Amino acid sequence: MYPEYMDRMNDKVDSYCIQSILISVRGRPRTVNRMCS
Repeated sequence: MYPEYMDRMNDKVDSYCIQSILISVRGRPRTVNRMCS
């Protein structure tokens, strides 16, 4: 795997995690467990 590619994947995971947390605040805590684990 190329380091640059891995960095991009990590950025996507972080943004996904943040989005799921915002959603969980509005009543869906399960999304956080799925996307952040």
